[in-house]
Amino acid sequence: MRAGRQASLPRRLHRRSEWPGKGVRKIQNGDVVVTTGGIVGTIVSITDDKLILRVKPSDIKLEFLRSAVASRDTAKEVTKV
Repeated sequence: MRAGRQASLPRRLHRRSEWPGKGVRKIQNGDVVVTTGGIVGTIVSITDDKLILRVKPSDIKLEFLRSAVASRDTAKEVTKV
């Protein structure tokens, strides 16, 4: 029984680690994303390893690594709070 647990552990970890990469590859200009630091912004420009986000309310543009994107927001527009 112990050998079965050890054999299944790496597969679960592998599934968890492959999820974030799929979402990061599908982002494009105009998408609203959330970074790992909690910053919400709209993508203005994308390169191979970096992207520029426009952050509301004063339309500041910030540069991030693509790996800093935690998720893509389903809403297309960032609402003012």
